[in-house]
Amino acid sequence: MIRFCDREVQCLSDENIDWKETINYFMEGHKDDEICVIHEDGSYVGSITYFSLFRAINDEGVIDVNVAIFRKAVALDEHIWENARCFFAGYEAMLNEHVLLPVLNGQGQLVCFAYEDAYANREIRMLRELMEQPDALQFSDIYPDVSCVKIYGFNELAYYFAKYLETQNIPVQVAGDMWKGFFEGKDCETLDYSCMALYAEGVGKKNRNWVENLLRSVCVEFECIDHIYEANIWKGIIKDAAGNWECDIRNYLGGKKVAVFGTDLVAQDVYDFLLAHGVEICCFVDERLEEQGRRLFGKRICASHELRKEYGKDLVFIDGHHKNSAWGNCISDYYDYIGYRRNKSYFMVKDYFDIPRSGLKHILADSEVVLVGDALPCERVREYLCEKVLAARMIPVYTDVLHQENGYLPDMPMIDMKNIRDDMVCLIVFPEFADDNLRRFSWEKKKRMISYLKEKGINNFTDYFSYTISFVDIAKELDTKHVRKCLMPKMNMISSIEPHNGNIFFHGLLDNHSFVMLTEYDWFSKNIFWISVCLANRNVKEMRSLFYCIFPVECRDKILTEPEMFFEKAGQLLQEGEKYTSQELFVIFHLAFMYMHGRDITDVSDKMIYWEPHCVDTTVVEEFPQWLGAAGLCCNILNVVRNICVRNGSVMKDYVHTGWGKMLALVAVSSMNLEKKDDVSCRRHIVKFEDLKSKPRETLQKLCNDWDIPWSETLLEVTQYGEKWGYDNGEKIVYDFDLTPVYNRYEEYYSEFDRFRITLINTPWQRKYGYPFVDVSEFSQRELQEIFLKAFRFDRFRKYGDEKERLDDKISEMNKIRDRLWENRVLEFEENRDCSLEKED
Repeated sequence: MIRFCDREVQCLSDENIDWKETINYFMEGHKDDEICVIHEDGSYVGSITYFSLFRAINDEGVIDVNVAIFRKAVALDEHIWENARCFFAGYEAMLNEHVLLPVLNGQGQLVCFAYEDAYANREIRMLRELMEQPDALQFSDIYPDVSCVKIYGFNELAYYFAKYLETQNIPVQVAGDMWKGFFEGKDCETLDYSCMALYAEGVGKKNRNWVENLLRSVCVEFECIDHIYEANIWKGIIKDAAGNWECDIRNYLGGKKVAVFGTDLVAQDVYDFLLAHGVEICCFVDERLEEQGRRLFGKRICASHELRKEYGKDLVFIDGHHKNSAWGNCISDYYDYIGYRRNKSYFMVKDYFDIPRSGLKHILADSEVVLVGDALPCERVREYLCEKVLAARMIPVYTDVLHQENGYLPDMPMIDMKNIRDDMVCLIVFPEFADDNLRRFSWEKKKRMISYLKEKGINNFTDYFSYTISFVDIAKELDTKHVRKCLMPKMNMISSIEPHNGNIFFHGLLDNHSFVMLTEYDWFSKNIFWISVCLANRNVKEMRSLFYCIFPVECRDKILTEPEMFFEKAGQLLQEGEKYTSQELFVIFHLAFMYMHGRDITDVSDKMIYWEPHCVDTTVVEEFPQWLGAAGLCCNILNVVRNICVRNGSVMKDYVHTGWGKMLALVAVSSMNLEKKDDVSCRRHIVKFEDLKSKPRETLQKLCNDWDIPWSETLLEVTQYGEKWGYDNGEKIVYDFDLTPVYNRYEEYYSEFDRFRITLINTPWQRKYGYPFVDVSEFSQRELQEIFLKAFRFDRFRKYGDEKERLDDKISEMNKIRDRLWENRVLEFEENRDCSLEKED
């Protein structure tokens, strides 16, 4: 959406430009200034900025005048909106800087400047859809007492709103010189209370630095449009999806140029789904330079602006990451603004179906595949492909980057890298460890592998099978789960706890319970999944050597404190057969770990395994019951929740102590995972951190009853390997049920006003788990915007090099807050609608 501003500029004649003086001017503290180049008749020629000038200087120091002078401009006429859109849409390819577009009058003289307000694109889309929907509720239906509208100030949204009201026969009065030639308003003679006044550019003071305008979006001034549109959603007149996927959309896409957003796992699963339904795509969309220029499953990876230039309006974008297209978001509304209408050339497929994770079965079914990466996970992927996807057609390869030093060579067919053709698909396979050091180690190996492939001219590759979630699916399909009854515990309790919600505390409470099996809190619990799936179905004689093959030498001492005891117990348990499933190994490793720390458990049938895969994303953790659950074996989930203000304060304290103070705003606006999968075979237990601290016996007794395990007084003491243990919070050692973590207000980071704002951002979480919350609907969008423009107390920990860096960071922060508040508005609206429908039923 286009807005206008004035700015002070220096002027030069195009006949007399001293480039040396111009360079000196910018270098003397005027980097944010703009120099206008004017012709002798006063007409505008172009402008010179710090960025345009230094892009124009080549290696020899010669200035390319055509680059140094930015000559783009737009005329202030009836085509300004379309012309400005085209300019800003094409500007995506340039440097990431705030851009002004000069606006000229009929004589070619500079009048003002135009810039984009991305968040107001939503209301422009809503207006268009309201006018296109013949049976939609309109302005008078929602505001029956308003007989006229007065609009003060001028921008694109104000213009289209005035045109919309004109179609609804609502008198509109406009104020501002720039309206001339665009819209002739009418005098409104009516009572004040029946006249709606809108201030198109807000009522605040004008900023000397136009970039500060980006802190405030004008969409908040036109909230009446949102109310009209939302009423139509409520009535079911406007919907997220349009038509039926199977009958309508699939056939519609068949003759289009289809592009999928992203190159991540979701994008690849979307492509696999489309392919399974007979829809081929032309490319993937990714703005990252390192991704562009290579191929994914033989398809190009391109930046959006390149595709739009190539295919124009024949292109259809598929978005697999978002839903609720009617509500929209900044991305989808932008594409609608530049001509890609939702459910016509921009589809949010989550509005139509849940995207299945199919393990690339349809993409790879007719492919020749090369495996590169770590030997053990490569072999598991090969097993999966041979059994479930490719049968005998696969051409596998192992390119070793780690294990030759250990003397381990995989039992896999090899291929010389020079024989890899461009039509083959390279699957890069490395473990996604959760431990920081191992994850970094594995990530560096993957990075080196990608560089190596590119150096060899191999650009058709994917790391789809380098993620935990992909291996959950592999283990689920390949492993027969618990075959041996002697290795089936009474219950697997998977702990899905967001960080800083009492993770260590709860683990310590269960540590000494005789009916609970668990490993150490940190290293082993993080990596036991990958250990189990990599060693599954391997010969037991190889187990010890393969166990160590998974990890680099420098990590081995952290794995096992008493390796002989660990492998003694594991060896006893592995005597019954030649191979074991990943789920059985999961139990064996727990038993061996317990034995290493003095507990020899011979019967697991009445035991509960408690496992928190710490530092694994909870969206992934929620999938683990599919891996560990089996017939006759209960596999449940535990969530420990906490008041968001105290939780975020705990995170901020850690960030400040570790030197990450600049990231505190990200903590404040970040969201916690609310999407919990409901599965009838998997029971969910939700516990409040505050209840554990303030009424431990009552809370833990209820859990024991729910879990059908006996009460133990050991639950009232936090231990590690049976010994009393305390948590160092950076200020003191916290033992057992010290209430400090419950009532700590983190005054050094939060004021009372800050706590209110953090609660407001996280209303869905607070409401869901019974904590104090504030309805977003109690505030207008303008009020919310002003509320969050105030500084936070924790801002004093954020250091910046200059004012530009600070302002850029604040703009980014405000954009994230707008996203969160809009998401909250959608959730709150839909929750209220669902409650209303339930009452009607």
